[in-house]
Order: sequence, then structure tokens, then C-alpha cells
Amino acid sequence: MPKVIVAPLDWGLGHATRCIPLIKAFLSQGWEVTLAGEGMVAQLLKASFPEIPLLTLPGYQIRYAKRNLKWKIIQQTPQILRSIRNEKQWLLQQYPQYRWDLIISDNRPGFYHAEAYNIYLTHQLHPQSGYGKPGDNLLSFIHRHFMKPFNEIWVPDIGDMINLSGKLSHPVKTKNVRYIGLLSRLQPTTSTQYVYDLLILLSGPEPQRSLLEKIILQQIGEEGKKILLIRGTTLPMPKDPVPKRVTIINLADHTTIQQAFSQAEKVICRSGYTTLMDLIRCNKKALLIPTPGQTEQEYLAERMSAQNWFPVLRQECFQLEEALRMLTETQSRFPHEEFNFNLYNSFIHSLKAAEKYQLRASESPSLYDKNKKLIEK
Repeated sequence: MPKVIVAPLDWGLGHATRCIPLIKAFLSQGWEVTLAGEGMVAQLLKASFPEIPLLTLPGYQIRYAKRNLKWKIIQQTPQILRSIRNEKQWLLQQYPQYRWDLIISDNRPGFYHAEAYNIYLTHQLHPQSGYGKPGDNLLSFIHRHFMKPFNEIWVPDIGDMINLSGKLSHPVKTKNVRYIGLLSRLQPTTSTQYVYDLLILLSGPEPQRSLLEKIILQQIGEEGKKILLIRGTTLPMPKDPVPKRVTIINLADHTTIQQAFSQAEKVICRSGYTTLMDLIRCNKKALLIPTPGQTEQEYLAERMSAQNWFPVLRQECFQLEEALRMLTETQSRFPHEEFNFNLYNSFIHSLKAAEKYQLRASESPSLYDKNKKLIEK
């Protein structure tokens, strides 16, 4: 039985949730699966797959700020590089015991091993820097450098003209890129008997998550539509009273999220890539609020608005009444039928059928020796 380890980045929960369908496919096709992560990522994976071994892999633990988020992240570059080095060392230490045939790294550039077949999962072949084309080109160059040790790059999108990620992963400038179709842990429903008029789905880094929560709660009156608010945190609720028409859930597991999407007519949420895949999978009408300063979300929100797929409001301009009006009046036309949510199964099947996982990078032992010496310094 071939063995695989799956390790999602801890930069938000979207990396972990989009790995769930991949993990299920590996299990159904007879792979022995190990998971790796810590914190909320580990909690989510353990709740979703309690029977699967989960190893504690330290995360990147990126800190955010109310203002100048891009600069705050740039300041943490040394910490990011240390995290990449540490995950390399972690894998070198763990590998002799487990000897995984295949490694799936979701946006963890240091998570590969020279004696395994390594796959890097990302939708950002060309990250957006927020500093114009020169900054974008520099980030793309750095990212391509980090992707070189991986045998394949899997992009959760399609490579056709109609795609979700836009210039984030098109055109291809990196070798061994495979477009594996969109990934979502959710299943579409045909129910039109809604329990809630609106689902407000909060997520993402602090303090921006709490700032948006405060803005929205201050604008919800006692009268009006029934609202389900999923806070996406275990932090205590603000002291202000919540109207009776609002149902509050702190953290939602897979079953709760699935139920929420099926019971709510419309959605207000962030514009994270995994969230967009879930919205399209469930064919939901939604309004997007990008996290301020998070360049990927800002780009995706701008793209969704320009394509007339989802309306967008900036956090600093958010008015609940205006959001509800836009949700009612906007006729979103995203090409739901164009997106394949089952394509990844064929890629996993071809890995096992062709025994690609036996094509070791250790055929070039100098790579292994070089990495091992680097870690031992």
C-alpha cells in the first residue's frame, strides 16, 4: 500500500479545507494517509479524519496588523525563511520512520524530501505583491525558485480561458504544472426551502476578522431578515447584545458548513480562493469583502466583480443595507457548469496506476546530500 503525507499551510484554514477532497480520494484509492499540522489546522483535520494519524508540524504563525499589512508581512520574511528551513528539517527527521512514497505540500515550500515523489499544491504561480509589476515579477521569480525541487505542481483550477484564479496561475511559466480542477469539501444541494435569508461567513486573520464582525453587528437591527453568523473563531463575542434574528456559531465543522450553505439563500464572506471554490460548487449568490491589505483577496475580488460573477464591497465602505441591495439586484453570471470538481480523482488514480510515486528524486542523490548538509548547518 503506497503511503502519502498531506501538509497544508497554516495561513488561514482554506489550505486545510481544500485538501479534504484530496485526502478522501487518497483513502478511497487505497493509500495509507498521514496528516501534518498544528493549531486550528490540526483541529480541523483531526475533526474531519479522526482515524488518520496526525503529526504535529509547526506552522508559519504569520502575524497581521490593522494597517500596512503588506509591510508587516515583508518584515516577517526572516521568520518565513526560518519556517521553510524548519519544515525541511522536520521532514528529514520524520522520514526514516515513516518513509512516505508521496508528499503533498499545500504552499509549504520547504516540505519535500529527496527520497519521495513531491507535489506542491498552489493557486499562486504568480503572487500579487501590491507593489506593481516589478514587485509581482520578483515574487514570481522567488516562488518559482522554491518550487523547483517538486516533481509536480498541482493548481486547483482549470487551464482554459474560463478559469477562477486569473493571472494568479495563468499563464504557465513553471515546468510540471498540472491543472487538477477546483477543490471543495462541500456538495451542491437543490433545496430552495431556506431557513436563513443570509449567511455571514467570517474568516481570516485578526484583527481584520474582528473589525469586520464589529462593523456588521453594529448595523444589524432587531427587525429584518433571519441571519446565520459563523464567526470563524473561538474568541469571546463582543459585549453588545445580538438581535434575536441572528443565530451565532463560533467554529463550524464540515457538517455545519454544508448545512449552512444549503439552508441560507445568500452569503456575505471574504474573497479567499477556497471560499470562492465553495461558492461556485454550491452555486450560491454571494457578496465579497476582501481582507484589507491582503493582495490576493483584493485581486480575486476585483476579478470576480469585473467578470460579474460576484458583487464586491470594501470593508471600509461596508453598509449592510447596501450589501443586501446589491445581492438582490446583481445578476451574477458565473459559468458554474464550466468548472470541474472531480478532475483531481484522475490525477490521484494516475499516480498510483503508473506508480509515479516510485520515481524518486533520490535518483539525483546530490540533491538529497545538498539538502541534508544545509539542514545540518
